[in-house]
Amino acid sequence: MADWQYNFMMASSTAADVRGARKTSQSASIAFLVRFFEWFGDLGFFCFQLVRAVFLPPYEAREFAHQLDELGSKSLPLVALAGAATGVVLSLETHDSLVSFGAESEPLVRGQGFISFFIAPQQIYFQ
Repeated sequence: MADWQYNFMMASSTAADVRGARKTSQSASIAFLVRFFEWFGDLGFFCFQLVRAVFLPPYEAREFAHQLDELGSKSLPLVALAGAATGVVLSLETHDSLVSFGAESEPLVRGQGFISFFIAPQQIYFQ
């Protein structure tokens, strides 16, 4: 915290102690506002430094490629699984709406459908 901010908060709290409890709540709200806007200032400064670092040398192409390999290719199974689960949920949720507009579909597994094949296989085999 900068010296001027510390002095401002100390002066506000000292004045609030003298004036009473009502002023104490005002100084607390002022201190909260100072911290709130200080956070946005720090965030803006960080973003400025980030953008500046992207365009200024040294460029680390080898490290960038290494990070792409570490983060990108090794997370592919998780991304594929999440995409497949999202697709299954979307197809289940939109099926009735599409049928009401005249859509027709062929199930992947004859019988009760693809999902129930995995959820309750005993019902498919014993019917």
